[in-house]
Amino acid sequence: MVSNNILIFVEDPGAANFILDFPDYSYKNDVNSVLIATGPAIDFLKSRNTSCIKANSLKEIVDIIVSRETKLVLVGTSQNPDSLGLSLISYCREHGIETSGFVDMEVDSHLRFCGNTNDPLMYSPDYLIVPNESTFHYFSGVGFKPDKILISGNPNYNRVIKAGAEFETLKTRQRFREIHNIGADKKIVTIIGEHLNNNDVRMLPNERYLLSGRDDSFTRTEIVIDEILDAFSSCSFDPFRILRLHPKNSPEEYKKYKEEIDLFSYAEDPLEIIYNSDFVFGMTSMLVMESFLLGKNPVSVLPTAEEKNWAPHTKYDYVPIVYYRQNLIDIVSSLIKGEIIEGKNKFEYVKDSNKEIFEFLFKRMNYERS
Repeated sequence: MVSNNILIFVEDPGAANFILDFPDYSYKNDVNSVLIATGPAIDFLKSRNTSCIKANSLKEIVDIIVSRETKLVLVGTSQNPDSLGLSLISYCREHGIETSGFVDMEVDSHLRFCGNTNDPLMYSPDYLIVPNESTFHYFSGVGFKPDKILISGNPNYNRVIKAGAEFETLKTRQRFREIHNIGADKKIVTIIGEHLNNNDVRMLPNERYLLSGRDDSFTRTEIVIDEILDAFSSCSFDPFRILRLHPKNSPEEYKKYKEEIDLFSYAEDPLEIIYNSDFVFGMTSMLVMESFLLGKNPVSVLPTAEEKNWAPHTKYDYVPIVYYRQNLIDIVSSLIKGEIIEGKNKFEYVKDSNKEIFEFLFKRMNYERS
């Protein structure tokens, strides 16, 4: 009998979201897997009722690899130069264990495997799974062998589309309004937050910013929240306001908005929050893309033009993008009047990404059914 055990490691919520369905998929295909999480991914998985083993050190992960006779290690990437995932790839390289990294978004591709060096492939795995062609071209361009890269699409997309159909069947809107005491005529606005990350200079205002926010706001996320809230005030419109926190956020970070936000959402299912919203605003969070897949026609509000390339929904113009205060006010006014605001391009997605990933990994590594 051949051991087909695999270990999946995630640290970042984006990576966890990308691989969320894969353990069940692999199990249904006679492959055993264990999901290991550390950092922000732990709470992310918990909020989605997905079991995982918590690990805080490389030794803890290695003990699991050895005890399970692991043949393959899947490593979710992040921008953390000191990620356990990088140490895990190095360990596997030294001990002859096959590895595959997976990248959930194109942004910061150059930081995924460099660690504290300037080499984008310093900690590169044996194989690589990427969501789109532009990410493929980046990694093949810096020297990763093209035949060892899979363009899988994002497995999360199919899950989101399926969830939207289920919400429609369950008729969750009335129940949601009753739980939060929202009147039938009150519009619901959800603002999708992003982590403040004060250590990242890109999250701080600079001379290229086209939005200014309020005088007491000093981060990218705060400035955008300010502008959205003020746009609704400028239109004399009083909706039920939800701020959906990023998994790396805490409500304490946004306490200055406590008089303006009706619900700080963290533990709730983000897709259900979005589905039950009338208007959705965000920046470059993947949840904006998910809102688009749910058919909510979200709007991305960006303080700089270069941020357009940070996420698929903005890079490919699936959603409208706003850079200026007056444009934002105009869009809010149009939405209030019932007008539909859409992006420039349509989106078609039919790929079964989990199947693509499974076949890529296991056919290439000569796995056998137990």
